[in-house]
Amino acid sequence: MRQRNVFSVALLFLLSLAGGSGLFAQDEAAEVPEEEQGPAGPKITIHGYLTQAYARSDGAEIQGIPEDGTADYRTAALQIRADMTEQDTFAIQLSHERFGESDIQVFQDDLALDWIFFEHQFGESSVKVGRVPIPFGIYNEVRDVGTLLPFYRPSTNFYGEGAYTSETVDGIVLSHGFDLSGGWRLDGDAHFGNWEFINRSGGFEERQVRDSLGVELWLETPVPGLRIGTGGMRYHVQEPDGNDWDTWHVSLEEELGRFAAHAEYKSIDFGQGTYTGWYAHLGFRATDKITVNAQYDDSDLNIDFFREGDFDDDLALGVNYAFRPNLVLKLEHHWNEGYTPEDPPQNFFAPPVETRYWIASLSASF
Repeated sequence: MRQRNVFSVALLFLLSLAGGSGLFAQDEAAEVPEEEQGPAGPKITIHGYLTQAYARSDGAEIQGIPEDGTADYRTAALQIRADMTEQDTFAIQLSHERFGESDIQVFQDDLALDWIFFEHQFGESSVKVGRVPIPFGIYNEVRDVGTLLPFYRPSTNFYGEGAYTSETVDGIVLSHGFDLSGGWRLDGDAHFGNWEFINRSGGFEERQVRDSLGVELWLETPVPGLRIGTGGMRYHVQEPDGNDWDTWHVSLEEELGRFAAHAEYKSIDFGQGTYTGWYAHLGFRATDKITVNAQYDDSDLNIDFFREGDFDDDLALGVNYAFRPNLVLKLEHHWNEGYTPEDPPQNFFAPPVETRYWIASLSASF
């Protein structure tokens, strides 16, 4: 793992130099008369984000948050995009994430390769190949960008680690947009490839997914800020599971004036049972800088001949203060009841664990 981390740091350094060189070359080219300039090179842009948090619980360790608190809780990424032509783009994103005291951390390198893909656009269509973000729900492509999220992370039951999800697919994503009459628009994506996810069965284990085939649709409505999404995937989870799984979801997003509302529901049939997760979020922008957020997050886990019913219930209240759009301070309080804490160990034969936890975080992006 250390060798991979050293390689990743070196790659990040070289890409940063390349990005800086590309930007510098463009600045110099701008000072040269157009008729004396040679062939134009790619336009390189660099974006990044960092969210640093401090979190603590009132007893149980949940999502890596212990009773005595932790500051080893953060997400960060650097994204480099090279626009080679108006139609062709190459993108790479490197990330760093810490989960406090969670055992999930053993599956994470200090520096990881999130995305690396080539995209070609033609008209209202595009194709991406490589390690590509999966079009899935409202937040999947920005699930770690703190300045865009109402809380430290989006719904753990819909997007979180151990919720049978993945941010990316090693394969291909095809996209097309349809302009409909009367202010309606339909955007569709189809994707195919392989990915991995973290499964929890007592402890955490990584599972390999092969031959994943999925579709995602988003309908933009004439109502300002209102759009509706749905999608589904079928994929094979390799041994020790060895089953074909089916996932589908529906999403609703509305942003109107000072109010924002988001709700999503997903269902997974994993061959030996079902998992369902959903959440509803309401945000109110009290002032230009202060936003109040409330969210209820819920999931059920049904395993054949073993158990059925509630798996996790989480109620969250938070206040965000935006010093500016790309610098946001968040304070949030969660009331949780379920079987997601890591300590005490998961025990479906015992009553659900009740936990309260707090997160204070500062998010910056550029």
